[in-house]
Amino acid sequence: MAARLLLSITLLSFALCVSSAPHSKGEYVQSFFFDHIWKTCLATKLLKSEIPADAPFSPTREGCLMPMDDLGCPGPTPKNFADYKEKKKSTNSYAKLYCEDVICPKGYECQMGMMAPFCCNFEYQKMINEANSDKCPNGAMAAGVKGQYSFQATFGMNCSRLMCEKGYKCVQVNKEFAKCCKA
Repeated sequence: MAARLLLSITLLSFALCVSSAPHSKGEYVQSFFFDHIWKTCLATKLLKSEIPADAPFSPTREGCLMPMDDLGCPGPTPKNFADYKEKKKSTNSYAKLYCEDVICPKGYECQMGMMAPFCCNFEYQKMINEANSDKCPNGAMAAGVKGQYSFQATFGMNCSRLMCEKGYKCVQVNKEFAKCCKA
């Protein structure tokens, strides 16, 4: 677990360092990296000539999510999750719990994981939902990929790290995330 955390911090530090404001001339490309704090793929602008061949980036959000999808509550620890209380104690220790079986503390909401419920920070979840919405704060359409059943917005940490295609402009949607919105 400690090794995974160290690797995550190292990869994130590398991504943030490489994707800082432009410092030399060259071609920039939009890439995606998995952020283990927010448990999602974020877009970032990278200088093409500085991307190592084995860098943990993907040219598409889909390519980033598939191999690195993470479980749990998004956001910085320790406030990203809280312990729940069972509504009624089960006598069967192997019984699976669902959100309707637990009570989360104030400021947290239940999210169902693969095997158990999590009490996730409501504000952090709200920020992720705003960033991933198909709409921007002004109601305009967000840039992203529309799948058969869902929409995945293209978003990053801030506008200096995001490349918007023609006809879109970058909007900071909350204190953590920015995305491209139809101009």
